[in-house]
Amino acid sequence: MAQVFPLTAPEGAVDEAEGALVATLAALPEEWILLRQRRIGDAAPAAVLVHPGIGVALVDLAPDPLAAGQPALRARLEQEGFGRFFPGELSIVTVAVAAEEIDAVGERLEAAFGAAPRLAIDDPDWADAVVELLLQPEDVAMAPVGEIADAGPNPHAVPPPYAEPVPAPPPPRAQPEPEPPPRAAELNWREQAPEPPPRAAELNWREQAP
Repeated sequence: MAQVFPLTAPEGAVDEAEGALVATLAALPEEWILLRQRRIGDAAPAAVLVHPGIGVALVDLAPDPLAAGQPALRARLEQEGFGRFFPGELSIVTVAVAAEEIDAVGERLEAAFGAAPRLAIDDPDWADAVVELLLQPEDVAMAPVGEIADAGPNPHAVPPPYAEPVPAPPPPRAQPEPEPPPRAAELNWREQAPEPPPRAAELNWREQAP
């Protein structure tokens, strides 16, 4: 499904037909971004659709006027210096559909983009720039907490700062090598050599004399 901003409209701000139109457009593939109830110059389309590989579409119920929306959006983009950062042709179309023909809005979109100059901007980030330009602070605030949680991560959110790298664990401490056995020279001198036999002069005199 398309990414929708805001997820819900203010109570009483959308009639049944417009709600059905937005619900039908929200079923577009996830590459589409849908912005509800944008004010662009004198135009106030029910939905602005943005696709990084196709272009921008201003969609509303007939007979609401949309003719002023396209030049107003181009003027706003020019004022923001859009062309300096994203040179090339940006395809912007308008689509008005009657309430009883909402199911055919996909065909109307295809026909509108087929008749317009093709998108010719190499950098796909142009779509993020347009969405950021048209987003309003209350777009997220108006969504119930549960719906925000169910909507998943916002692909246009500013990434957090790089986290500091986790230090590697210290290498295991080397086990001390066993001490070598004592050398023979270090043994107790009393254990190294037997005591010499007593000399003849030291024998008992009784055993010496006849």
